[in-house]
Amino acid sequence: MILAFVPWFFLRKAVGLPVVVDLVAVAILIFVLWRTGTSGPRVLGSSGPPPSRGPEDPRYLFSGVAIAFALVWLGWHVPLGNEVRFYGLFGIDFGNLVSVISTLRASPMLPLSYLDGAGPFRYHWLYFTIPATLADFFGGSMPNATALLLTNLLVAILLVQSVRAIAPDMRAVAIVLFAPLSTYFYQFAAARLPLGPLELPTRNHLLLSPLNSMIVFGNNSAALVLSIVVLLELERWNRDGRIRDLILGCIALAAIPGYSITLVFPLLLALLLWMLLGRVRKPFLALAVAAVIGGVAGAIFYALGVIGGESTRHLAVAFDRGAFLKMIVFGMLPLWGIALLARRRELTIFHVLIASCIAVPTMLYLAGSPTGNVDFSMKIASLLAIAFAPLLILSQLAGWRVWAAVALVVLGVTQSAVYVLQFPYYRARRITTNGVAIPRDYAKALAWVRDHTPRTALVVDPHEVANRDEVFTLILAERRIWLPTAYTSTFLIGVPPPAMDRRTALWRSSDVDAIAREADILLTPDALSSPSWRAVHREGAWMVYRSTLH
Repeated sequence: MILAFVPWFFLRKAVGLPVVVDLVAVAILIFVLWRTGTSGPRVLGSSGPPPSRGPEDPRYLFSGVAIAFALVWLGWHVPLGNEVRFYGLFGIDFGNLVSVISTLRASPMLPLSYLDGAGPFRYHWLYFTIPATLADFFGGSMPNATALLLTNLLVAILLVQSVRAIAPDMRAVAIVLFAPLSTYFYQFAAARLPLGPLELPTRNHLLLSPLNSMIVFGNNSAALVLSIVVLLELERWNRDGRIRDLILGCIALAAIPGYSITLVFPLLLALLLWMLLGRVRKPFLALAVAAVIGGVAGAIFYALGVIGGESTRHLAVAFDRGAFLKMIVFGMLPLWGIALLARRRELTIFHVLIASCIAVPTMLYLAGSPTGNVDFSMKIASLLAIAFAPLLILSQLAGWRVWAAVALVVLGVTQSAVYVLQFPYYRARRITTNGVAIPRDYAKALAWVRDHTPRTALVVDPHEVANRDEVFTLILAERRIWLPTAYTSTFLIGVPPPAMDRRTALWRSSDVDAIAREADILLTPDALSSPSWRAVHREGAWMVYRSTLH
C-alpha cells in the first residue's frame, strides 16, 4: 500500500480529475480488503497472529503514539505576541519535509527543485506523495504540514504493528519504540564531567529514536516498515521456499532507497553476511532475483531523480575511531542492558543486523554534505533500535534482573518524556528563547499566498534570502521560490546553474521590472512603486504584490 501511493499521486496529476481517481482508488481498496479480509501481523516464526486482548492488545501502544503526536504538535506554529514560533527542531526537521510536499504539489509532474530553474528535485521523496495526495483528497483542502502529520501518524501505527511481527511480546515493542535511548543522560554527563576518551564525539553524534522518527521523519518510519518486511519475507523464504516470498522481499528491499536511502546499506550488509553464513535458502537464486529487481528499481529511481544526477556529495570511506560505537553504547543503554539480561544466545539475523548497523556509520560518511558527519548515524540508529526487538525476551527475566530491566526502561522512558513534554512546556510557559521564530504578520502573509494564488506561482521572498535552515515560503505559503537563499545554496542536492547568480544581482539592484517578467508573487515589507507589480494584500507591514506582466 505504501508503494501504491506513488503511481496514485501521479495518475491524479496526469488525469486532471483527482476526485475521480480518488473515488476509483478507494473502491478498489475496499474491494481488495473485502476479498482478502484483514488479520493482524504474524509473529516471526509463529503460525498465527498475536493475541489482541490483555497486555498484548496493540491499542495501548496506539493510544500512546497518538498522545505523543498531539503533545509534540503543540510545538508547531505557536502564535506568541508579534511572532510565530516553532519550538525545538520543528522548523528545521519537520518544516523541511513539509517543503518536499510543497514542491511535489507545485510541480507539473516529477518534482522540481525548490528553486525555479535549478532542475529536478533530488531526494528520496516517494513517501511524500502520500501526504501530497491526502492534502486535497476527495476535493478537500488542508495545509501540507497537517497532511504530513496525519500521514506520519498512520505510518507510525503501521510501524507498531510491524515491530510486533518480529518482537516476542508487546512489552518489547514498547521498549524499542518508547524507551530505547539514554543520549540525554550521556550529553548531560559529558557537559559536566571530564570524560576524556569517552567524551561526546563530533562525528556520528546524532541518534534518531524510533519515536522521533514516527512523529517527524515519517519517510524513515516507512523505510523501517519495509526493512521489517524484508526480514519477514526472508524468514518465510527460508522456511517455505516459495518464490513469491522471495520476490516480495526483494521488492521491499529495492524500494527502501526511495524512502530513506541510508537504511539500505546496513540491511544489504546484513543480508550478504547472512548469506555467507549459509543461512539463506538457495543463495544464488536469491541473489539473482535480488539483482534483477534491484537493477530495475535503480533505473526507476534514477529516472525519478531519487538517485544520480550532478552533486557535490559522494560516498566516502573513513574510520570514525569508534565514535559511533561509543555513542550507541552510552546512548542506547536500555537496549543493550535488557538484551544482555535476557540472554538470547542463538545467533539470529538481528544480531547480524545490529553489527551491520554499527559497521556502516563507523566506516562510511557523505563527503561534501553539510550534514555528512551524521547522515549515516542518525537514521541508522532507528533501525538499530528496531533490530533489538526480537532480543528483548522479558519473559526470561527473574529476580534482580527484573528490577535491573525496570531501571533501564525508566531511563529510556524518561528521555522520551523529556522530548515529548518539552513542547507543551514551552507553549504553556510562552518561552521565547527556544526554536525558530518569524514575524506574525509575515506568517499571515504567507498563509494568504497559499490560499489565494495558483499552486504553480513563483514567489520572490527576500525574508528567506539569509535563512540557512529552512524556507518558510515553501513551508507556509507552499510555493516554490524564484530568489536563491542560503538554504538552497547550501543544502539542495545538485549544482544550481549560473543563472541563479543573475537573479541575486537583479534583486540587489532593485530591478523589479525584470523580476516581474519571471516571477509571479513578491512578498516584502517595503513599499513598491512599479507598473510591473500590483498590490493585492497587506498584513501589517508585509505587502503581497502580483506581477502584471503575465
